[in-house]
Amino acid sequence: MTNPTRRAKVLIVDDEADTVEVVARMLECRDFEITRAYDGDQALEAAHRVKPDLVVLDVMMPEQDGWLVCAKLKAVHPSPKIIIFTVLKHGESDRMAEFVHADDIIHKPFTREQLLAKIDLALGDGFCQPAE
Repeated sequence: MTNPTRRAKVLIVDDEADTVEVVARMLECRDFEITRAYDGDQALEAAHRVKPDLVVLDVMMPEQDGWLVCAKLKAVHPSPKIIIFTVLKHGESDRMAEFVHADDIIHKPFTREQLLAKIDLALGDGFCQPAE
């Protein structure tokens, strides 16, 4: 992408801290401003505070699952782009992602390249790109 205008703000959400850190490391090659959250409540608070451009959101979380968090975030305007990640099988999870208006879904396990491709597609032009 040409003429980047600013750094994208990315919120990573998973109740497993190790997974949050793995995803954050996958994104180190980009000049993203990363925020971490470890449950649905933290995700909603962080989204309100930092107003992310993109949320990478796990489905399987206690209290508020990723589906509910996605639906709540999409009810707020302007809403961030949301990529759901899940171990759930294709089919039902894909339909649910569409139902809650997620922008994309990626199934675990996924590679760094697969995740970055989905992020590029979700964010489009106007953000800083890799220094790879």
